Amino acid sequence: MKWSVVIQGCLGVALFLTTAVAPVLAAEGDAIALKQELAEAKAQIKDLKAKLTEVLAEQAQLRARLAARDAELNKAVKGVEERLTRKEWHEPLRGKVKSVDKEAGTLVINMGERHEVKKGSAFIVFRGDQYVGKVIVDEVRPDECTAHLDRDSMKEAPQAGDDVTTKLVIEL
Repeated sequence: MKWSVVIQGCLGVALFLTTAVAPVLAAEGDAIALKQELAEAKAQIKDLKAKLTEVLAEQAQLRARLAARDAELNKAVKGVEERLTRKEWHEPLRGKVKSVDKEAGTLVINMGERHEVKKGSAFIVFRGDQYVGKVIVDEVRPDECTAHLDRDSMKEAPQAGDDVTTKLVIEL
């Protein structure tokens, strides 16, 4: 009987160990799976952090570009506002013919960029109270411009010393 008691005791211990160890082994397997999931989650977080860093850098670049464009636009608006408030914008430009090249059909006027003359601007040429014709600006320099004659509008040949204006004002 002693052996049977020992065997029963061993069987009891074996049964106890089986029932006690099985949950531990299952928990150990779960722990390994959770460790793998945690490692994958950490890798995903690392990738997301890298992507976030890229997006934030791109956002900073876009904000800088936007700020630069905003500054350009504000400068342009300010320039337009200044032009609109200046007296010269509303009044005609007046100047003189400096020289005439009859062969080329061009003349030089004593007004340029500093006077707000632009390529394509039209000037009326007159001598005293007589209309001479119209010219169109082709080239603008700081203090003078070159214009070609609008041959269809010319009543007389322009001469050095003739007056020019962007708008004739007739006083009655």
